[in-house]
Amino acid sequence: MTKQWKRSACFALMLGGSSIFFSGCADSVVYQPNLNLDQRPPVSMGLAMGRLKAGLLMMTYNNVDQDIVVTPDGFSLISSGQRYAVRYRDFVNLNILQNQDYGYYYLPVYSNFWLKWSALAQAQAFDRALAAMIYYAKNVPIDTPEAFALFQRKAAEWRAMPQKPPLPEEVHRLIVLKDDAIQNNDFSKAADYYEQALAIDPMWPAGQYNSALIYAELKIYPLAVMHMKRYLALEPDAKDARADQDKIYLWEEKAKEDGISSKNPTSQPAQSSSSLFGVVSGGGNK
Repeated sequence: MTKQWKRSACFALMLGGSSIFFSGCADSVVYQPNLNLDQRPPVSMGLAMGRLKAGLLMMTYNNVDQDIVVTPDGFSLISSGQRYAVRYRDFVNLNILQNQDYGYYYLPVYSNFWLKWSALAQAQAFDRALAAMIYYAKNVPIDTPEAFALFQRKAAEWRAMPQKPPLPEEVHRLIVLKDDAIQNNDFSKAADYYEQALAIDPMWPAGQYNSALIYAELKIYPLAVMHMKRYLALEPDAKDARADQDKIYLWEEKAKEDGISSKNPTSQPAQSSSSLFGVVSGGGNK
């Protein structure tokens, strides 16, 4: 974590609860996340998205309702009766500032829309998750035809094996941690353990299937679709293959409805000065 303290005079239109007010400020940058677009983040995409949503739910000062949508492309929410849609690729500022007049911590998104928290730790957790999603949005396309075709070829080779290899011990360890997370209703963490396990052994049908169900529960439908497709590539003759394919159709439609890229932002991204803001360059049965 790198902290920097800088001063910047500013006058910005801000949304505060149900009222709109002007604030003249000389605010300080109190946190900058470590954004490295060449190094995979320590958290999976699913866990980062879960932490993003948790951070949005913990915001203060904004009149935010429960209509919060988080996808692999971006997030949207309604604040003070107006919907804002934000794509990760559009972020030019990841620095958390502290308002010197009111003491809250905030991340400017649009010129008239700032994400705000009463606690610095909440702002930092959101910012780290956002940095991870910027990496994934730029480097990890979801289920491209080429990626799925490659998986299908490897799945065919796996199905042709007369005897399937046992799951590695590390995968078994992650299954134990996943089970504990599910018992504690922490589905974002369970998804993260599944992702870690599938990175070790992607030819694990149960892992693909259950990952799909967890992501559907989290309403992260593009990842639910991706994992269910991979499950059916591994188990095309599964007993419930028809019902599982129907789940894919349903989730694909829900993903379209939730798509951030298709939603037009209601405002322009906040402009930043170079002195203040950094620019983001562009195994088993179920």
